[in-house]
Amino acid sequence: PAFPDAAPHVLHRAVPYGPHARNLLDLWVPTASEPRALVVYFHGGGFVRGGRGDARRGGLVPGLLASGVAVATVDYRYVWEDEEGALSRGTPQDEGSDPTSDGARLDYVLRDCARAIQFLRYKGEDLGVDPTLPTGTMGGSAGGGCATWIATMDDLADPRHPDPVIHESSRVQAAVHSNSQPGYYVARWPDYYGFDEDLVRSLMQHADSGFTQLPEDEVWGPEGEALGRVLDFVALLSPDDPPLHTICGNPDTPEDQIDSHSILVHHPRGGVALYEACVAQGLDCSVDNAVLREGFRGGPGAFLLDRLLP
Repeated sequence: PAFPDAAPHVLHRAVPYGPHARNLLDLWVPTASEPRALVVYFHGGGFVRGGRGDARRGGLVPGLLASGVAVATVDYRYVWEDEEGALSRGTPQDEGSDPTSDGARLDYVLRDCARAIQFLRYKGEDLGVDPTLPTGTMGGSAGGGCATWIATMDDLADPRHPDPVIHESSRVQAAVHSNSQPGYYVARWPDYYGFDEDLVRSLMQHADSGFTQLPEDEVWGPEGEALGRVLDFVALLSPDDPPLHTICGNPDTPEDQIDSHSILVHHPRGGVALYEACVAQGLDCSVDNAVLREGFRGGPGAFLLDRLLP
């Protein structure tokens, strides 16, 4: 096992939760007693790299297991890494195994992440996890985006769908947005961050086309609005959403010193925009970054334990 010194557990490795090659999850289930909650971790990597094995580093999984919490780590499809591929060879729901040859559109990638939640409820009893357990989502960067989209998106359960997995609820009871973005409708980022539009457009390096499979001008114009709304966590927030904790360890870099894509997409002001929208909805939310600290202070695992366990 990956954690031989952790609390007693079983590991279900590389469980397929969907039809695509990257629709795999690992699930650690504590065995000393019945699991008390479930935490689902989504890896980072800009939606073009990374994997579920990233969670094996550090003490996150052993710490949650010690508290009687089951942990799933999830792979999802990749988007297109370059604009040329996205516009000339892409189809919205492609295989997503290689970001240079078969990327999927980002809304389908996010639905993969939600499907992992639905699958764990559909097959949970077979895997030793009660499907009614309180469930939290978390991840860093792109993974934080997956975690937050699930928390802010309306329930994707469809009892009439031919796939029984989709009959299950995708709603969760807590989420952590870590070093992530306020959504992926990038045309709204200048307002959310308080930055110049030309700066944001130049630093996105065509990632906006890789996300949406739309030409950059359409992403930033009326043509991109319908898809953009689906990708915008700030706009998706509603009063029935779960507790949300946004954290970021990066400095509040001034606009005139932002000279890289990485600084832009991991800037703490994105979390502030999300937090302020969360407060406006009357939700249980907190922020901990270099710009603003309000509410819960602590790491992602600690927040989820605080909100999920009685």
